[in-house]
Amino acid sequence: MTPYIWGHYSILILPPSFPMGGMENPLLTFASPTIITGDKSQVDVAIHEIAHSWTGNDVTCVNWSNMWLNEGFTVFEERKVTARLHGKDFSKVAAYLGNIDMLTDMDSFVGNRTSNYSSLNPQPLHNLPDDSFSTVPYEKGFQFLNYLESKVGEDDMQIILQRWVLKNSLTSRDYTQFEAHFNATVDDLKNATEAAHIKNMINWHAWVVQPGVPPVIQDFTTEALNQSQALADEYIQLNGTASPANYSAFDKYYSTLKVIFIEELNSNSDNLTIPILQKIDADYNLTNTLDPECKQRWYPLGIRQNFTDVIEPAHKFISSVGRLKYLTPIYQSLIDTDQVALGQQWLEENADFYHPQAYAKIAKMLGVTQQRWSYDQ
Repeated sequence: MTPYIWGHYSILILPPSFPMGGMENPLLTFASPTIITGDKSQVDVAIHEIAHSWTGNDVTCVNWSNMWLNEGFTVFEERKVTARLHGKDFSKVAAYLGNIDMLTDMDSFVGNRTSNYSSLNPQPLHNLPDDSFSTVPYEKGFQFLNYLESKVGEDDMQIILQRWVLKNSLTSRDYTQFEAHFNATVDDLKNATEAAHIKNMINWHAWVVQPGVPPVIQDFTTEALNQSQALADEYIQLNGTASPANYSAFDKYYSTLKVIFIEELNSNSDNLTIPILQKIDADYNLTNTLDPECKQRWYPLGIRQNFTDVIEPAHKFISSVGRLKYLTPIYQSLIDTDQVALGQQWLEENADFYHPQAYAKIAKMLGVTQQRWSYDQ
């Protein structure tokens, strides 16, 4: 990118109740202790927060409606770094998972994928801006930048972003200004015919303003991803009677491939049975995994399948972390299985532990009207 302007950089690990993975304060990132897993699987969070030193802190979005200029750009930078550290396939798998999370969030909005919250230019109006917060600015923003790069090439995309930061350092900007910058830089880097062709191919309104899924579907599959999904499918076919011949391959998967395995089970939930989950747990001990990314998917899956072995571990997990990314899916699974009363009980137990922001979010989900914390206090 450009030279680091802030001088010093440190990461402060906050108490477990911290509701976010990280918060990109200049010079000092606040981070959840959940990023320390012992296997470095959450190092991407640190990379993401460091990248905010350029997009988010140096150049900042002008308002909530342009949040993708912070988050989408930073995810794009993060995945460039992880591609260099672990290979391009690693970053593609992360993008594949990010797309799943984005579509899940879109479907959770009132109006689902027609909601303007599913666009890169949400309009909270007089609503609480937090209500529009989701993975959309992160993942749809990333996908748009990835699409732009496919049109101009990786080297020129790097120049476009470098000039964006240099020209707009310590200012706040909106997407129309980035659009103008992009077009002007393309005119500078390409010949007139090629520049015109590139600009004509890009529909900024469809990508930024239009709600719903991105207008261009990109392929983030890899061979390793396909193998992880195939392993999950084989467990389903065996119906708990045996383990696949290559079941030990799972132990060599990095975190995101293990999550892909669980997501494949989730996408075929109609075909799951308790014996299948028991066999998987016997082979991989997912119920007692240390990886929070696996926990936040395995526990909701188990709850929805009435796999009671996960109930108490899920209870302990949501009582030990306050990170909303991990709390929300578990509480949602209780809601989806008519266990709202149990969710309310767990929330009340942890009312003094959760950050007020996390408490308010979960209380709203559970229909708790007598909230102990509110934004008005």
